Amino acid sequence: MSTEQVARLLTDFDRQEPSKGRSRVVPFDHTLHSNAKAQPKPAAPPEDDAYERGLSAGYATARTEYERKLNDEKEKFDVRLVEERSDLLNETAARIADNIEEVGKQLEAKIAGVTARILEPLISSAVQKQAAASFVEKLSSITGDSRRPPFESPGRPK
Repeated sequence: MSTEQVARLLTDFDRQEPSKGRSRVVPFDHTLHSNAKAQPKPAAPPEDDAYERGLSAGYATARTEYERKLNDEKEKFDVRLVEERSDLLNETAARIADNIEEVGKQLEAKIAGVTARILEPLISSAVQKQAAASFVEKLSSITGDSRRPPFESPGRPK
């Protein structure tokens, strides 16, 4: 049973039962179930047409204003999106460039160390050979020069 029916029952509980044969358990609402049909409403007076026109014009104005503001916000969002995307790309590119530079420096240091270890024995032997060749050349130029007297040691007899 609905609350409305219970409320009707409570209000009608103490009332004397009419001579009609209405049930006290569920009151019958004659106004809802009568055969009389509701009369159609007459057409609205001409003022209502002006009201409707004003209402639709106001609605159209509000809608265009809303759409304009929505488009403005979309444009601002698109501009902001482009700026933030370019900032993000620039930051990422700078970070990647720094990482590549750091890795390049590390690789250069490792290659220099390996090259130094490989070339050190070769260079030291080449330097020793060059020093010996230079010494021999200087010595031969001193001893083979006719303008200079041969090297004599002071303790040796002639």
